[in-house]
Amino acid sequence: MPFCTKCGAQFEGDGILCFLCESNATQNDPSKASFAKSADAFGAAEDYTASFDPKDIQANKGMGVLAYLGILFCVPYFAAQKSRFSQFHAKQGMILFLFEVVINLIMGTLRAFFSWIRPIGFLLGFLHSLFGLAILALIVIGISNVLKGKAKELPFLGKLTKKL
Repeated sequence: MPFCTKCGAQFEGDGILCFLCESNATQNDPSKASFAKSADAFGAAEDYTASFDPKDIQANKGMGVLAYLGILFCVPYFAAQKSRFSQFHAKQGMILFLFEVVINLIMGTLRAFFSWIRPIGFLLGFLHSLFGLAILALIVIGISNVLKGKAKELPFLGKLTKKL
């Protein structure tokens, strides 16, 4: 639907003249532009696929999948050092694995310490489960990117791989 470039009013049908301020209409939707901006800022993930060799991507998808299976990130990290694609995913898998270990250590310690206070123990158990689901979602996103042949950062954690 067209919108007025001057006052932002929405037109009915295919009008080209705004009835409110009498200026020309445009097909641009300002609400969509602002939504796209906010979506990019929240957990944005950059896609680096264009900078990778398609033959490297095709040959190392299996190594890329291993990168997201816990400690198995070591296999592509050490066995496929010449593959930029597998190294990209191995580094992301390493960050994800370290994040998982830290979360489990912190939440396990807190749960052990506060388990005698039932409401707090229950809340910590619930939060631990939510973190586990978030980590599982990131694993699925990473494996999905590998199988699609994409070198795309993981949301929230992907920025940390640039520092490795």
